[in-house]
Amino acid sequence: MATNPKRIPTGIDGFDKLIQGGFNEKSVSLISGAPGTGKTIFSLAFAYFGAMKYDQKCVYVTFEQPIADLEEQAIQFGWDLKKLQKDKKLHMVYIPIEGVHSETLQMIKDLVEQNNAERLVIDSISTLSIAAPHYSDIKTNYSSQAQVKYFVYDFIYTIRALGCTTLMIGELKDDNWINEEVPAEFVVDNVVVLRYFGAKGSSSRTLAIKKARKTKFDENIFPFTFAKTGIKVGQVQKVAMKF
Repeated sequence: MATNPKRIPTGIDGFDKLIQGGFNEKSVSLISGAPGTGKTIFSLAFAYFGAMKYDQKCVYVTFEQPIADLEEQAIQFGWDLKKLQKDKKLHMVYIPIEGVHSETLQMIKDLVEQNNAERLVIDSISTLSIAAPHYSDIKTNYSSQAQVKYFVYDFIYTIRALGCTTLMIGELKDDNWINEEVPAEFVVDNVVVLRYFGAKGSSSRTLAIKKARKTKFDENIFPFTFAKTGIKVGQVQKVAMKF
């Protein structure tokens, strides 16, 4: 008899009800969007609320921003990442792209095991994939695109085996819904797309769940804002149609 998978809530206001209470336990999710859409804030919220509300340790690996920058971003919402790190509920590590090498994946695996982490954030798979040709187990006669694809698939399959509930950030260009250069969304379990629209002095952000395996999810496009305590997902505006 099939059993319902355990749900891991993000803690983000208004989001978890869209996916039956949270992501499936041990799933791998991709948070995609163009720069400035809120991907890092979404992932920081996942890490912060996981530790504070649900008592789940998290490893946060960033290849883009130093830890101090992320701490500053978080404090505007009242999220004290320094305290969580001091209390050993959150372990954050910054690896500049020039520091990525063939042992990086093993290092991430060691961090997860050493910290008994149940949550993992990779910020971002797009940046990490730049280092794909430098991995010694990738055949050099592959095209650069094939090397990236091989690396991304292998990385995700290895991360999945760790048994964490994982969020990975992926970059999108402009209004695209998929980044063909980093095809992570084909092998992850869930895909959430964040978008930003700005014109004539006003702006808005939207969120859409594009894919969610073994989950009934709301397929609408939802507005979201940055509130005092983090991301708040709003309601879909119903428009009456007259003919």
